Amino acid sequence: MGESLVQPNFQPLRILWMAFIGAVCIYITIAYILRLQTDPSRVSSDLTFMTPILGGIAAALTLLAFSGGRLFAKMEYQAYCIVRWAMVESVGVFGLLLALFGASGPLAVAFFGWALLSLFRLRPTPKDYQQFLRLRGLNNVTVS
Repeated sequence: MGESLVQPNFQPLRILWMAFIGAVCIYITIAYILRLQTDPSRVSSDLTFMTPILGGIAAALTLLAFSGGRLFAKMEYQAYCIVRWAMVESVGVFGLLLALFGASGPLAVAFFGWALLSLFRLRPTPKDYQQFLRLRGLNNVTVS
């Protein structure tokens, strides 16, 4: 006999998810404004050192957000989603940092795109909720 669970209300989660997307869009706007006001000769020499480190951290965070579900499976579904979104949204923060230090446009845009694509992939759906239940070991659960 399977356990019965009530499916979460996805409307508040979708609003929060869109807020994370909006935050990355704000980072893009700030980077664009900075690019218009920055002297191209003011590029930081730390970029050659900083870019691979930020790329590695971003890759680790994204990997954890996508495949580290068992670490977060003890949380409620809403917290599970928010933690994962925060991890991939931080990739957008890295893009903003690179833009602040004078990185080339395509490099910062790559980080912004990475964050946005990851957020779109992690949107809250009933299928994602079913996957969350499987991670929690609730395979025989009826969701109503």
